Amino acid sequence: MSFNSNLNEAIGTVPGTMTRSGLQATRSGKPEILADTFDPADAPALAAASAALARLDDRLAGSAPAMVEGWRARAFIHEAAASARLNGDFADADELRLADAGALDRPPDPELGQALLVLQMIRSAGRRHPRQMFTPLRLISLTRLRLNRSDPGSSDNAQRYHRLPVWLQDRLSEPGEIRASLGKALDPVAVERWKTEAPLMAAADIIHRWHDARAAERVGAAAGRVLASAWPARSGATNGLVLMPSVGFLGHASEYRPDRGRRWTGAFLRASLRSAEWGLRLHTDLVLVRRRLLESAGGRRATSRLPALIDRLVAVPSLSAAQAAVTLGMTDRASRSLLEDLHAGGMIREVSGRGSFRVYAVA
Repeated sequence: MSFNSNLNEAIGTVPGTMTRSGLQATRSGKPEILADTFDPADAPALAAASAALARLDDRLAGSAPAMVEGWRARAFIHEAAASARLNGDFADADELRLADAGALDRPPDPELGQALLVLQMIRSAGRRHPRQMFTPLRLISLTRLRLNRSDPGSSDNAQRYHRLPVWLQDRLSEPGEIRASLGKALDPVAVERWKTEAPLMAAADIIHRWHDARAAERVGAAAGRVLASAWPARSGATNGLVLMPSVGFLGHASEYRPDRGRRWTGAFLRASLRSAEWGLRLHTDLVLVRRRLLESAGGRRATSRLPALIDRLVAVPSLSAAQAAVTLGMTDRASRSLLEDLHAGGMIREVSGRGSFRVYAVA
């Protein structure tokens, strides 16, 4: 029996891997596993990570829109903070949430500013169809690069540097070098090969190629991780961005070595499993919080806006009275009163530390 047959048989024995989300399905049927990048000892890790990601995707697919919106909003913040940490920048997810909401009690420091920019990129990827990311031109659009098509060394290109996002301005030498790195990282031959591989194997190779092509150096490592996050959706395995690879490396940063070949693939698969398990816990937490909040709303009159406010609290990482009023068509006074009642009952937290213009969160 061939290596691929053995591996596919091992994958097929794990409950949940052959699901609607198609984590094991590709356009050509069963996924191909390339023996030169995969250690057979990692077959259980591939099966377990694929199964966990499928379960997470299935749970999200069966959840109410507010729950899905809330899960993605929080997952994106944690992924951005974790990605910044892999870059060597300390970013706290709670501070990132406050900074994103404009509720931080101080100006963001440079490291937090970098995390905010990564968060913007992740959100941009989440809004796009995943097919619109895996060519150099489309990725340039995603990362807000503005490169002239003319001679890379022209003065016209030099004048365009000020239009680049801040997180790129200190990296660039020549736009032509960036194009070359992106062209190598997203070589059409490689992209076609990824379509035949198990999605998580392809995601691991995306990050490997990103670093090998020096795109991490010239564009930033975070963009490569966003591409890896999007690949399961690109392959049809998940509905949107569900894989949060950086989260999986929290506490395991020493394993983030994309230059290690088979050892890297195994490390990425283990990180993917940790990421999916974290995502399942986050979803469970949100379900329980929403249930507890709705139970507290029992006995309210039918016209009460509290159930709608609860769904909004679940859907966003943080919420002020003014934001609730605009979203739900309430007065500021009414939304503030409902939020303060929930806070007084210990049902939600005040996260800004302010005496006025307060901001609340459920999880």
